[in-house]
Amino acid sequence: IKIAKTKLENANTRDLKKVVKQILGTAVSMGVTVEGKDPREVQKEIDSGTWDEVIGG
Repeated sequence: IKIAKTKLENANTRDLKKVVKQILGTAVSMGVTVEGKDPREVQKEIDSGTWDEVIGG
């Protein structure tokens, strides 16, 4: 989320949730984990609202 907030200034959207998901997509391509999880799992958590308090849903 910290990276997404930094990238938000230059993003094509003002929706932090979308920017976070873009970064997670990059993490999938790079083969890295996020919070010790597969980035696709974190994307599903975001879609289900698990991260809304942190991201702002």
